[in-house]
Amino acid sequence: MPITPFHLGPALLMAVLFRGRVSAGSLLIGSVVLDVQPFVVLFLGMPFALHGLSHTYAVAALIAAALALTMHLLRREHLPSLYLGALLGTWSHVLLDSLLYEDMTPLFPFESNPLLYILTPGQVYLLCTLAFPLAGGIYMLKRRLPQEAL
Repeated sequence: MPITPFHLGPALLMAVLFRGRVSAGSLLIGSVVLDVQPFVVLFLGMPFALHGLSHTYAVAALIAAALALTMHLLRREHLPSLYLGALLGTWSHVLLDSLLYEDMTPLFPFESNPLLYILTPGQVYLLCTLAFPLAGGIYMLKRRLPQEAL
C-alpha cells in the first residue's frame, strides 16, 4: 500500500483500543512513516526495491525507536508509550504490506514471505477500510460509557 491512507484505518483502531496505554500520535505516524522509502524510490526513480529493508520487522523496530525518541525530545511524552505506539504502527504496516507484495522480505535476512496472499488484496483493503468506521464507533461508545465500565 505505498502512499495510501489504508494503513491509518487499522492504526486508528489500535489507537482507540489501546487508548491511554500507547501514544496514538506515534502509532499513527509509525503506521505511515515506512512509506517514505517507497515514495522516494517511486518519485525519484531510484534503482532500489520498492519495499526494501524499511519493510522488515527488524528495521521497522529501529525506525520505531528513532520515531519514539524524536517525539520524546519534541513533546516530552512517556518514552515507553511512544515506543510501543510507534512499534505497533510500523509492525502493522509491515504485516499489511506482507500480505500484498511479492518483493517483501519481512523476516529479513530470510528471503521468504510466509504471509504473502494469505488474504486477497481485496480482503486486505476491505479490512483496512472497515477499520475506520469501527474505530469511530468504538471511540464514540467509549466516550459515552462510564470509565468504570471499560
